[in-house]
Amino acid sequence: MPAVSFFTSGALPPRSVTLLDSDRGQCAGSVAIDESSIARAQTSALVIQRGQNATFPVDADVDDDVEVDWTCLGSTSAIEHSADCPDDTSHVRITRELTGSEFLLECYGDRD
Repeated sequence: MPAVSFFTSGALPPRSVTLLDSDRGQCAGSVAIDESSIARAQTSALVIQRGQNATFPVDADVDDDVEVDWTCLGSTSAIEHSADCPDDTSHVRITRELTGSEFLLECYGDRD
């Protein structure tokens, strides 16, 4: 995992935000979050292994949903995916199970 000042491994989103939406995904390998999905990214994709979690800020457009692009990195291929979060999303948290292929993507932000 890259060491980035705005990325928090194992941390919760800021207390000032609310859970807006969540989605489950499947990936037998590592989950790589595309740098274009991370606000103020200064590095390549963020990679989340089994048993890890990560919280990161996202840039939200005023009228558009937030799209989080991610890739499932397998032993023989990489499959690209995306997930949509509500337009009020300011932070995303990814939680990987220690075993299995399922992960949880949560969208946090200010609910107006």
